[in-house]
Amino acid sequence: MYGNKIRYVPELGRWLVWQGGRWSKDRTGHVERMGKDVVRRMHVDALETADRSAARELTAHAYRSEAAPRLDAMVRLARTEPGIAISVDELDTDPWLFNCTNGTVCLRTGELR
Repeated sequence: MYGNKIRYVPELGRWLVWQGGRWSKDRTGHVERMGKDVVRRMHVDALETADRSAARELTAHAYRSEAAPRLDAMVRLARTEPGIAISVDELDTDPWLFNCTNGTVCLRTGELR
């Protein structure tokens, strides 16, 4: 649900969150709040499920998932998912690009992308 907005850097032991055109350190528990949102979405999905038995099972799973140890486990396990875990070497790979609030400047050409 949020795979395009979060990254985990094992070398730093830190979550990064995509915010307005750049990756920034998660200093406020943003990733944990996303985890809570995922669980809330399970409740919505259960309400929208036509199969009542499946809806009951999903609701029960969502209630169990609201417990702090389970939320912590979800966030901890997400650290190793493909596309979520990245290396420091994958950040800022092009020394000729400079990130700005309104785009990226190519330092070779001066072009704003």
